[in-house]
Amino acid sequence: MQLTATTSEARSAEQKILLICARPHLDDAARADLNALLSSKLDWDCLIAAAQRHALLPLLHHHLSKSQLDLVPPAHAKQLKTVFQENVARNLVLMNELRSITQSLQSSGVESFPFKGPVLGLIAYDDPGLRQSVDLDIVVRPTDLAKAWDCLTARGYRLTRKLDARQIQFLISRQHNLQFARNEGRLMIELHWRIAPKLFAPGFGAEDLWSKLKTINLKGFELRSLPVEELLMTLCVHGARHLWERLSWVTDIAAVISATDEIRWTELLAMAKRTHTERILLVGLQLAKELLNAQLPPEISKAIADDAMVATLVETLTKRICAAEADNSFPQTFKCHLQMRTGWSARLRYFRFAMSPTDGELALMSVPRGFNFLYYALRPWRLLATRSSRHASQNP
Repeated sequence: MQLTATTSEARSAEQKILLICARPHLDDAARADLNALLSSKLDWDCLIAAAQRHALLPLLHHHLSKSQLDLVPPAHAKQLKTVFQENVARNLVLMNELRSITQSLQSSGVESFPFKGPVLGLIAYDDPGLRQSVDLDIVVRPTDLAKAWDCLTARGYRLTRKLDARQIQFLISRQHNLQFARNEGRLMIELHWRIAPKLFAPGFGAEDLWSKLKTINLKGFELRSLPVEELLMTLCVHGARHLWERLSWVTDIAAVISATDEIRWTELLAMAKRTHTERILLVGLQLAKELLNAQLPPEISKAIADDAMVATLVETLTKRICAAEADNSFPQTFKCHLQMRTGWSARLRYFRFAMSPTDGELALMSVPRGFNFLYYALRPWRLLATRSSRHASQNP
């Protein structure tokens, strides 16, 4: 299904259904539109494939089950129900694992808080089953990283990349998380010591958040959590890092906005300005408004109108979100990321970030002590190779 149109009039029925069902909640008008669209001749295979790519199958099932379900072909209705039930079961496993890991970390004197995952499903959607989660994201202080690592190792987790001790230290100094897995990859943890790398969002490290954490109670289980303003900001930073490739990340923004009327918008905007992430925030919020009808206050709308580049980026990213397959070529992503930054110093920081080695480069080879600069040389070649490989697979 080619989801390339940007205007609602030009979109196909499948496109419109996906965008309606990407909303966390449907009002009467949206539900009436959905019911009308379900009467159309639909390509259900393509619709479900698009929902799968955007991690929206559980939400699609949820909204369709409350509409004219008899208009959904039985085989596809069964498929969606199965995926939904599997997602509920997986989120239950992840929640139990999060509880156990959090308790283990506390026993080791390590404070932590979850980022995204099934907890966001409870906070924003009031139902973890509506949000598709693959892994757990857990944030610890940089000084507690070694203890947290030991805790995960004791539980059977291992790094997903084969890296030696020097490579690990090199990566820790330049990136923001490491991925662990156990049970042959069926359970995965991303251990963060920052929300994003310093060069990507220099003023928005996890260390800035610890004094603002609040305690929430999830069915008798106490967890530390971000206030709603910081949660929105971190979700926008995360979405921006991946150029909003998944529509579900926009849904997260819309869900958080609709879940509470106590957002301190002026404080949120001030935080974004202070951390040099204002355009990143505004783009995420405007995507939620234009694609999913999220309601924004006047001060945010004014800030969006005052920055003409926001509209340009939203148009570009909407096309990217709605494309059959996102353009992940380095030139395209590099251009968008530069446009998300104001000022040449911020753009230079992003360039340094883009050229910084990741675990992908480090896993390719181990260099002798004092030769870490070779990873920087390898980085652009790997980006070009990845682009060439993707181009070849798309043009057999």
